Amino acid sequence: MSGFDEPHVLGLAALASSDGGQDPVDAAIQGAAAKNLPADLPKLVKFVPFDPGTKMSEANATDPAGASARIVKGAFAAVAGLAPSAPDAARTASDLEAQGFRVLAVAVGPPAVD
Repeated sequence: MSGFDEPHVLGLAALASSDGGQDPVDAAIQGAAAKNLPADLPKLVKFVPFDPGTKMSEANATDPAGASARIVKGAFAAVAGLAPSAPDAARTASDLEAQGFRVLAVAVGPPAVD
């Protein structure tokens, strides 16, 4: 999406990934993100592990200006239901899934209101 580059997307995804766990997807994200972490990446405050019910994991973080942010990573359909996505994102995700790829999405925004 506009305004996000690969290092930022991977860095945000890493915040919403388990650190040192057994999940190979999270390990791959952590490894890829570590190669080029942006200096302005939010700082992790709390990690919520993957929930099979929501098909997402979550991080609460603080950006460099001190604002709170919610970062979610998970199944494309689950994350796309939380935030607007690029017009062709659903088609691209569907095409990749049809080829056997596992498609994840990452979204960042204000904290959830209970």
